[in-house]
Amino acid sequence: MDGAKASANTVTADPITSIAVAPVELNADVEKAQSLKKVTSQDENGFPSTIKAIGIMSCVYGIMFLGGLDRTIVATATPAITNEFNSLKDVGWYGSAYLIAGTAFVPFIGKIYRQYNPKWVFIITFLFFEENHYDRANTVGRTIPGISLLNISRSPPKPNVQSRRSADRLAPDTFEDLDSQKTSNLSLCTQFIMAWVETQPGYWLRPIGENEAMIKMIGDGGRKFGKDVWSISATASFVAHVQPKPLAQALRNGWKVLRFHHPSIATAASEDTLEYHTPDSTSSSNGQTSLLSEHASVLLNLSHWRTDGIGAFHLLNAYSQAVLTSLPNEILELPVEEALSLPRTSSPDIERAAKQYLDTIKNNIGALETPYKSGTEIAPKGTRGADLRLSQDTTTELETACRGLSISLEAAVHAAVTATAYSAAAPTSRYKHHSSTLRHSFRPHLPPPYDGEAGAARLYTAGYIVAAPASQSWLENARQYEAEYRKGATPDLLRSRRQYAHTIRNLLKNMPPPDPPPSGLDISYVPDVQALVKPVYANAAGCSMEVRDVGMSVEVLSRHLYVFVCVFRGRLALRAVCNEAFYDVAFVEGMLAMVERHLRQNLLPACP
Repeated sequence: MDGAKASANTVTADPITSIAVAPVELNADVEKAQSLKKVTSQDENGFPSTIKAIGIMSCVYGIMFLGGLDRTIVATATPAITNEFNSLKDVGWYGSAYLIAGTAFVPFIGKIYRQYNPKWVFIITFLFFEENHYDRANTVGRTIPGISLLNISRSPPKPNVQSRRSADRLAPDTFEDLDSQKTSNLSLCTQFIMAWVETQPGYWLRPIGENEAMIKMIGDGGRKFGKDVWSISATASFVAHVQPKPLAQALRNGWKVLRFHHPSIATAASEDTLEYHTPDSTSSSNGQTSLLSEHASVLLNLSHWRTDGIGAFHLLNAYSQAVLTSLPNEILELPVEEALSLPRTSSPDIERAAKQYLDTIKNNIGALETPYKSGTEIAPKGTRGADLRLSQDTTTELETACRGLSISLEAAVHAAVTATAYSAAAPTSRYKHHSSTLRHSFRPHLPPPYDGEAGAARLYTAGYIVAAPASQSWLENARQYEAEYRKGATPDLLRSRRQYAHTIRNLLKNMPPPDPPPSGLDISYVPDVQALVKPVYANAAGCSMEVRDVGMSVEVLSRHLYVFVCVFRGRLALRAVCNEAFYDVAFVEGMLAMVERHLRQNLLPACP
């Protein structure tokens, strides 16, 4: 970013000053990436061959036949059983004991299926049925096989099919965190999974998710200016211990490998469909990576509908690994609605939850503005910004002070951004409330593999608008934000995502441009970046990269300013971005300086 602020606590990107001659390959995966072929056969896809499928289904149907036979044969055997045991009074239990026992154990067996290998649970349950079937014809004896076989027939194991590129590792059928979700809606989850489908060799399709479509619609709003609104840029500056020429080649090769590890970054989107073509070793993808050699920095840029802040840092980490080491097999990620197994059919609970978060948009009405260059006809230009990094000692002091106040650094910085918005606002506007976005990641609530780096190339974050009254102090604002951050992604936020995105899309289609154009100061805090990006990458050949600092920004076309915040290598890093048509870089640098001043004044009052 242009206009990086220089101060005692600011570090500029380091040039490559430490170079060691290191022969051997920089990337063992390059040959693999270049030799990967299109997936064409069923066996390579992870699906069983025709002969295996016939054998599997024959066994399953045979067991189901025995189950059906066992449930109905008791009617014929009832007279003989009654005479043998002289138990006419128990005749009604011969069939019902079987059904009651099986029904009662359905939830238990379902849990067993989820915790252990479904194949062996299925086989053991069937053997248990066979062992206890033939020698027990009384009421108790009917209960034992009922426990096993009825659960086999009602809860068959789901196929453990994991295609390398079709991402068939789907979410469970149930969504236990949503306590008030209606069962009738949950039963629809697996019927509408948006799995990738190979329509022809090397050519994959799936419907676009509602959340992806919503963000893509916003991003496409900048097409007339040649921009992609909110496209995410993740940067890393580093010192590399390798010769410069092999380093440049390794960085280019790393992008090729990353493209195979996360194929979703190479998808193309239409209005309602995502397409993926298995690439060859020379084709490019729909993201961009650049080596800024004069600063020894790497910039990774992707459309926001493809990923979020956490995902972008995951990708930056994967890219750094790909430059020097290897990566595991690829997976095509699913949209958040399908990864969460959200029902496609709405319900009163879902509509209520969606309305709850849609109503927060009203907090933008009458909110505090940020003074910008006047003129409604000014066309947006490029995105510019400034960086501010505090020292490790200062960051530690701030974190210690936050713990003393029982707030997080995230909430403290958010409150400092709000205080900065009031400091920069016109005096006649300072009575207004300040609106900003609370963002939460869905990743802790997603099933594997989408809860980690494997789900990096997908948008798994959502947010809503909160209002801070002008009458509140910095500490009151910090505690308000802390309470919101601690909530995390609530069941209501999770369940409402499809309906929320669908409603926003419909509103955007018919909404006229706001007049006057809105402005404001917002924040995005990416937590635990130190757990997402490693500080050092190395391979067995002795080549290494030391990542000194990382950062993030988005493409901005509006009159808003955004402050992106993270902690990396023990240092608090802030990056403010804006559109240069509406703000000068000097103004943005001043805003960052005010954020730092409000942090120091409220957390370190003894410091100047």
